[in-house]
Amino acid sequence: MQSYGQEIEKNQWKNRVLIILTNDTKNAEYNKQLREFDRELLNFNERKLIVYRVTPASYSIGLKPSVKSISSKLYKNYKKTKSGFEVILIGLDGGTKLRKDSLLTKQELYRLIDSMPMRKNEIKNNG
Repeated sequence: MQSYGQEIEKNQWKNRVLIILTNDTKNAEYNKQLREFDRELLNFNERKLIVYRVTPASYSIGLKPSVKSISSKLYKNYKKTKSGFEVILIGLDGGTKLRKDSLLTKQELYRLIDSMPMRKNEIKNNG
């Protein structure tokens, strides 16, 4: 197991992971994405969703500024396009469920997650 994946893999079967990648924290799309999810903590918690904000030199967990971990490994592992911005959704099973280089709306995100079989079971079992 490679170390760059261990940070994300520790969430497997516990949390869904939303990775927001940017090559520059001043990137307009990146900042629009953060604003789109600004007040969604309850909805994210309900869907077992954790956010990783990843740049070429560091990453942090959560939507609000927090402690940064210095590492380029997550960026190198997950960055797949030439775009300066990407959003990646990783499901409970550890598989990539969505990858895009444009704004992901909260409606699109919730519709995708809520259509997943494990999420349907969560809703059914939690009433």
